[in-house]
Amino acid sequence: MGGSKGGEAALLVASRNSAFRTVVAMTPAAHIWEGHTLRFFSPEYKPVSSWSLDGQPLPHIIFKVTPEEKELERKGELESYVNFFRKSLAQADPAIVQKAAIPVEKIAGPILLISGTDDQIWPAGEFCAAIVGRLKAARFPYEVEHLIIEKGGHSSCLPFLITANRGLLIDGDPAGGSPQEDARGGYRSWAETIAFLHRHLDR
Repeated sequence: MGGSKGGEAALLVASRNSAFRTVVAMTPAAHIWEGHTLRFFSPEYKPVSSWSLDGQPLPHIIFKVTPEEKELERKGELESYVNFFRKSLAQADPAIVQKAAIPVEKIAGPILLISGTDDQIWPAGEFCAAIVGRLKAARFPYEVEHLIIEKGGHSSCLPFLITANRGLLIDGDPAGGSPQEDARGGYRSWAETIAFLHRHLDR
């Protein structure tokens, strides 16, 4: 189980290790991405894959960011990172996109995906839809559920998160959602997660 980059990691690890009986991925990615998104505006930043295997970086999608966008982020005026991911994915070499795609069809068990419709960190809902599409195309033999948190932000899947007076949750960056919707989403995602795990692990 993991959320955000942890959701990306959970899917990736489970796709390479059949010991995992089920996976819960909250606001995950469908591909391996370049390193931590909240650092790529730094002048010292150098592109690197988020994940490696046996000391070698795994194929990944590189961010496409304009100088104007970097300046907006530096001044704290950037409202969303979502377009970075859409643009980067659209402009990437199709061969790299294919190599960077997480082979979720190799996961040996049911998968629960959770996303919020107002996620401003990355388009998790679109990523989850891509994952579901890939699994359907591969005739995935296990249950796949995509829980959508309406009006929820990037953190709306986290259970029991204190959302009141939170400001901007992630290092001062926009996460989307609202305190009320994210609180509701957290309760719902936790209840659905526990039910999903009981359904598949109580055997």
